[in-house]
Amino acid sequence: MSMTDHTQNVFVDYPWEKVFDAAEKAVSQISEVKIESINVNRIIKSISLKTGKATYPGLTTGENITVSLEPISGNQTKIHVLSAPKSGTDSRVDGGKNRENINLILDEISKCLE
Repeated sequence: MSMTDHTQNVFVDYPWEKVFDAAEKAVSQISEVKIESINVNRIIKSISLKTGKATYPGLTTGENITVSLEPISGNQTKIHVLSAPKSGTDSRVDGGKNRENINLILDEISKCLE
């Protein structure tokens, strides 16, 4: 994990199936970043995204973002979000882009759960 990799865990009081549906909807609605690909795997409760080059030049060539879910109890789910640069050369500075990605995804998931 490089210095610019960011990760965050959030616990929500919803069953994992509902959270997964919300996460899948949330990532498909995000317009603030250029998403190149989305890989959804309900069996392992994971959604992976690859983003394109940042609109502000020179910072990153894009990020790999993973949203993983872990059922905790009947109605509680742990959401784990990881955002990391696609390229090792981007690992020194990201201008806060990875933290921004995590906040954006968690905000969108929250909206979809309301």
